[in-house]
Amino acid sequence: MTVSTRFAGKVAIVTGGANGIGRATAQRLADEGAAVAIFDRLADLAKSTAAKLPKALGFGVDVTDEAAVQTAVDAVVAEWGRIDFLVNNAGGAMISPKPFWEYDLRTVKFITDVNYFSQWICTKAVLPAMRAGGAAGGGGLRGGGRIVNISSGSALRTVDGMAAYGAAKAAIVNMTHAMAKELGADNITVNAIAPGFIRFRREKGIFSEAQMEQMMQGVKATQALQRIGEPEDIAGVVAFLCSADAQHISGQVLAVDGGS
Repeated sequence: MTVSTRFAGKVAIVTGGANGIGRATAQRLADEGAAVAIFDRLADLAKSTAAKLPKALGFGVDVTDEAAVQTAVDAVVAEWGRIDFLVNNAGGAMISPKPFWEYDLRTVKFITDVNYFSQWICTKAVLPAMRAGGAAGGGGLRGGGRIVNISSGSALRTVDGMAAYGAAKAAIVNMTHAMAKELGADNITVNAIAPGFIRFRREKGIFSEAQMEQMMQGVKATQALQRIGEPEDIAGVVAFLCSADAQHISGQVLAVDGGS
């Protein structure tokens, strides 16, 4: 059911859009009228997810591959003629928690590439289209767009056994500040969301059911709100940051974590 049409005529790219937060975000933006391009390494799932949305395309994309990202971005522009929103959501912890000295450098690089460098690559790729577009939020300025980077609560506090993931997500915070400053003249806002623990919608393979339950109980004890977050909780904040209501917000990192 359509929530509103406030994003009618807008085009969004959501990375990691076939599952979890990305999928909920793609659904929310589509429900409000946007055309949505889903970038995900799981090509078939990206396409099947897109097929369920009113106006969407699914692309199998490795977001750490600069050439692959550029090809997909070019295809979006060729199809719809513009890019208004980029949601840099792709990422993940990737491996079971362990002390930092047990990581090999190849694993650290992999985690950093997926969680941090992918956002750099995707943002750089969409800039020409955003700069060529009309003002997204008004004011008569040239260009215009909304970039929302998904960081993590792990960027704001230490989480045992997740040094590489936390460091990559923390890098997103500083990158968001820098990008916001450098893109302000183009009327492009750049903000980040730092989700707390969000209930997984798929098996990620690094936690058992017992570990998940233990984690959820531990997380609830740290929160003001006594429920576990859902992907839709993040999707709603993304939609706000993409909306005209957020046109004067940039360079911010918003913790969406139940008040932990």
